[in-house]
Amino acid sequence: MAESAHLVGLGARTPVGLSLPAASAAVRAGIAVFGDHAYMVDSHGAPVLVAADALLPADMPLTDRLGEMCSAAAQEATQSLPAGCPVHVMLALPPPDRPGVEPGLAQRVWAAIDAALQGQVVYRSRSVVAEGHAGALRALAGGLSLLHDDPQALVLVVAADSYLTADALEWLEQGHQLYHDGNPWGFIPGEAAGAVLLGSQRLVSHLQLPSWGRLLSCGAAVEHNLIKTEQVCLGQGLTDALRGALSRLPEGRLVDRMVCDLNGEPYRADEYGYTRVRLSRVLSDPGAFLTPAESWGDVGAASGTLFVGLAAMAATRAPDHGGHVLVWTGSESGLRTAALLDLETPQRSRA
Repeated sequence: MAESAHLVGLGARTPVGLSLPAASAAVRAGIAVFGDHAYMVDSHGAPVLVAADALLPADMPLTDRLGEMCSAAAQEATQSLPAGCPVHVMLALPPPDRPGVEPGLAQRVWAAIDAALQGQVVYRSRSVVAEGHAGALRALAGGLSLLHDDPQALVLVVAADSYLTADALEWLEQGHQLYHDGNPWGFIPGEAAGAVLLGSQRLVSHLQLPSWGRLLSCGAAVEHNLIKTEQVCLGQGLTDALRGALSRLPEGRLVDRMVCDLNGEPYRADEYGYTRVRLSRVLSDPGAFLTPAESWGDVGAASGTLFVGLAAMAATRAPDHGGHVLVWTGSESGLRTAALLDLETPQRSRA
């Protein structure tokens, strides 16, 4: 298994804040920014309730939306780096078969990221993980492996998603996943981007980079009883993913808190209900979890990187929010991913 990595840079662009400190403060304060879509209506004729980026026009194409948000998050995460650092960059996006996702999406988002990072980093490699909610944490797992093989480089994981296209909103409505008065068990669609920069202990010491904490381990598994089917999900896939991430939990320690992508859908709540029964012995409080969808809606593929950023930022603002934090995500395809963070002994110097 790859060694742990330091969190040396974090970034976010969300409906509740255009930077990670702003977004984190809004989530901790319970602030939600939900509003009517400019022109989309639901099956009852009411405007669709969404969580939208305040600076992006409602009719902006998906490629431009994701490019704009990714650029901002990537710049924030790399702002403390000296120019010319070698970096492996991984991009997490929505699955290509989801309605509203345009052909060539990744290439155009890459162009925006390239422009934002020009002169700041030197690419060691570039790769894409297009697996929805669970993709960003899968990319972080890949980042641990890359650092094991190339400890003199950094790994930047940038993740973004937006449901705010006509095709995506119609698809959610047809699948009975869109929240409205006639469907209180749906979710509010959002859009966001997050970025996490990983570095080895050797490189952090050499470059004197700040550290927000450490990514200890990741886990991944597949759930075979999927949402929007007649099968009953008993949480086996999520359980296996969490157990994988918990492999590096120090002996005798418990998980202090969690951040997850529960979004109001009964399927996800039931899945965790079964999972918590199996893992309750390692959770200090099975009910101590943060659900950011309450503030910025469901942000799909951006979830994992944003959850890591939220957890790390909370630990800097309130030491009792540190410790061992477990984050997890689940894609409709069945992929489940999780990551364990150690936020007890940061070496950061932040205002």
